[in-house]
Amino acid sequence: MDPLESRQALEEFLRNVQERDLVKARYVLRHIGEMETGAQKRILFELSRSDLHFALPLLTQTLLHWPGLLSLYPTLKDTYRDKLLQAGSLAFSHLFDALQSGDSELQAFALELFGETGEDRAKEPIRRLLACHPHKARVRAAAYEALGRIGLDKGGLVVARGLTDPVREVRLAAAGALEKQAGPSVITGLQNMIADEDEEAEQAVRALLEARSARVFWALLDDPSFWALCLRVLNGPGAGGLKGWYAELCRERGRQEAAEALVGGEL
Repeated sequence: MDPLESRQALEEFLRNVQERDLVKARYVLRHIGEMETGAQKRILFELSRSDLHFALPLLTQTLLHWPGLLSLYPTLKDTYRDKLLQAGSLAFSHLFDALQSGDSELQAFALELFGETGEDRAKEPIRRLLACHPHKARVRAAAYEALGRIGLDKGGLVVARGLTDPVREVRLAAAGALEKQAGPSVITGLQNMIADEDEEAEQAVRALLEARSARVFWALLDDPSFWALCLRVLNGPGAGGLKGWYAELCRERGRQEAAEALVGGEL
């Protein structure tokens, strides 16, 4: 689309917005190509001041049509977030589309809002997203954090895999989610995961310890594999103040022998 056609399309779109003709506005928006910053700002300004039910579908379509807009216009994130929250349960389809978009900024935004609202229907789409191992670490971390806030159900194994992610930020996000949802099924899954005491198991335990996952630590304390891996990690390089923190936790819970083993480095 050449500049003249783009200007004509913009004028047509703005006319549709003024006339509240959603069908025509969506049609024109689909056929608008690359646009200059000023035109983008004009579209976003008009939509930001439009009523919820008219503006929300067009805002979603605009963000999907031009990836990266949330990064370019920080205030847009607040505007879009407010309209989604106002929409209540109707926001799900918009956030679902954002999750499928492939735009990491938009995906992270959708995941954060899913977590904030506790949208139960988001569990399965988030699990499917994680199964595809998103390229951006920020997206993976946001997905684990969202599941930690929404609930895991059958997704405990998916989240536990995040404990061995190559990026520390993601490992800690997965550990945080497991800590929040540390029910019997999660603990059993972790026991199975670390039973071999191999390198992957050690990395998983390291992530849990670095996240200061007290509930998980206490639930697994009497598991022989977990305890052996704890001592290996906490007596190894880079443990920092973690050893003292967990020793104090053991003392507070009346497990003096465990505290002494940690401080003394006994195996």
